[in-house]
Amino acid sequence: MGPVIAVSLRTAFGLLVAMFLAFLGFFAGWFSSPPGPDLPASMLISGAGLGAAVGGLIGWFKPESSRSVKWINLILVLIGGLAGAWVGWQLGPIIYPEGLYRPGGSIYNAPPFYVSILSASVGANVLAMMFYSFRLWRFR
Repeated sequence: MGPVIAVSLRTAFGLLVAMFLAFLGFFAGWFSSPPGPDLPASMLISGAGLGAAVGGLIGWFKPESSRSVKWINLILVLIGGLAGAWVGWQLGPIIYPEGLYRPGGSIYNAPPFYVSILSASVGANVLAMMFYSFRLWRFR
């Protein structure tokens, strides 16, 4: 029962931190992009993905692990965060075709970039959770 609780708590904490930092990364990319009518999507995707990766790394970091495990964890959260942000950016207009102009204030009427931020945080945490769970199963 202890490993299930550990994985659940790390998942919840990692998702919260990754979501917050993905929002910060998205808006950092937004404000650092060149002015004009069209924002470069690569800066927004990269900002959200890197923010989610840092949040996922914070959630799943174990200081007592070996150096190779830390590097593998870093690579996994970077891949998961950037790939999740890109997939969410592609799925956002499909799920929310009206985009920002959809009326209402609930979560179901969110703008399309929300899908990118959510999938970046989920992607960063899923890969790290699978690696952590495998190591927990393998060495216990």
